[in-house]
Amino acid sequence: MNKYLIVSFLILCSIANAQWVKKHADVNQLYNSVFFLDSSYGFIAGYQYPDPSFILKTSDGGEN
Repeated sequence: MNKYLIVSFLILCSIANAQWVKKHADVNQLYNSVFFLDSSYGFIAGYQYPDPSFILKTSDGGEN
């Protein structure tokens, strides 16, 4: 019984950590692709009408 409780607790903790948080909403920006190498480094590609396409990079999990 004790083993099942520990396993359930670990599963619930890992699920609780994997959540998206909305930072801001740019109305005119359209994001086409989001790719993360790990929990810190990631890239996002898109465009902002009528400006050209862009690629953004984060090294802190999307904080900046």
